[in-house]
Amino acid sequence: MASSKAPATSPHSTGFSASAPLLEAPATVRISSDLVIGCSSIRHSAALRILDHHLHTTGLLPRPSAGDAGVDIYCVGQAVTAFPQNSLLLDELHKSSNNAAAKSHVWVARAGQGSSIIFGGAITLNELVLTTCSRVFVRVDLESGRPMRVTEEERSSIFAVDDDWNGRGRFGHSIPRVDQLNAGDDTLSRSCRSLAGDEVLTVVVGPQHINHGDHVDHAFLAETASHALFLGCPETSNKTYGMDAESSTLLVQYLAPGRLGQELRCHVKDQQLASVWGDDGAGKWQLLV
Repeated sequence: MASSKAPATSPHSTGFSASAPLLEAPATVRISSDLVIGCSSIRHSAALRILDHHLHTTGLLPRPSAGDAGVDIYCVGQAVTAFPQNSLLLDELHKSSNNAAAKSHVWVARAGQGSSIIFGGAITLNELVLTTCSRVFVRVDLESGRPMRVTEEERSSIFAVDDDWNGRGRFGHSIPRVDQLNAGDDTLSRSCRSLAGDEVLTVVVGPQHINHGDHVDHAFLAETASHALFLGCPETSNKTYGMDAESSTLLVQYLAPGRLGQELRCHVKDQQLASVWGDDGAGKWQLLV
């Protein structure tokens, strides 16, 4: 399920402190495809792809296709906030001196007593903060099929929580809470069938949508749900990505994995909640996002 919100409490750009984030890497923000037309905001799905690539290069998560065949990893929830920069972003991206100025920042925001690990993320361009993000992962033992708990040793080493876990100290914005989708919408307490709403979009999962872990790419599912949301209620799109918007947040909850060749049907409920359903191959529809 995906929900979009447009809070208006933060400034457009913020200078962040000189203290370096836990992990930092160059990022490529493509003028041709990563920006929302008309408001110079990075697309939510583009931000998710940039931060996902960075996370997988850090070694913080196992590689399911090589080196650790007994473990798989799943992203179970994401929240990404984009901050429109009006003409500032395009001006900065068009400067040849800024070709390597965009950066992705990733850190451990939380490693609880259970199996979930929350990573914080941000994308910056010089002094501009383009996005902040929260992403929840779980590791699954393939033999038992059960989530793997985070050990005390891991919490004190590889998954040690960063001092600035919410990002506000460095970037001037707190990372969005992934649990807002659950806590902030009574619709989710109803039955799955009640979430269906009006069907607005149908797509088929192709080879280009499968990632290296042989999963349907989470950014593709988020983008599909977001597309459906804005098709079903254009006024939400105008409010979220309008020139006067201070920020826009996309909240995504993943409920089941998809598969190659699967037909996906996207529904919009109450002009604020999108759901993605997948054909289970037996004549039934399963709620995926």
